[in-house]
Amino acid sequence: MKRVIVIAVLAASSFCTPQGGSQEVAFVRLGGLTGTTVCTEQNAPLILLNWEIRTDTAEVAEVMAHELIHVRQMNEYLPGGCKAAQLRYLADPEFRFDQELEAYCVNARRDVALRGAPPGLTVIRLTVFMMRLHPTALTGQQVLARARACINRPMTITPKTPY
Repeated sequence: MKRVIVIAVLAASSFCTPQGGSQEVAFVRLGGLTGTTVCTEQNAPLILLNWEIRTDTAEVAEVMAHELIHVRQMNEYLPGGCKAAQLRYLADPEFRFDQELEAYCVNARRDVALRGAPPGLTVIRLTVFMMRLHPTALTGQQVLARARACINRPMTITPKTPY
């Protein structure tokens, strides 16, 4: 279970989203995490990025793509929005698995579509990664099927859009 304790916000910024909006981002010390999404007092998602992440590399784009999926998930979660989604994420391993699979899948689909990664190998890597990082009661075949469905969904981003 990831737990985030913010000691100090070292910097804050606002990133443009693919939909033309913006998302607040804080740069903080996160230990071993590169990024996470939390809820503010106003029940709005806030992305926290590790202050050590370089903003001029592809890494920040990959982390932001992942965390922006969580922002959308939290904003769309009804009833209750961000805080209700966060509580369920912490309490329900299968819900957490589904949320993370969708977020990691964005990067996996980018690897296939834009970097030429083999789809079959990408599905296997995503399956193994998800089984290690987010164990659930799902069988290996169930995880494989979900990963395959995720990878095979049509891509809705362009090469210039990191999200």
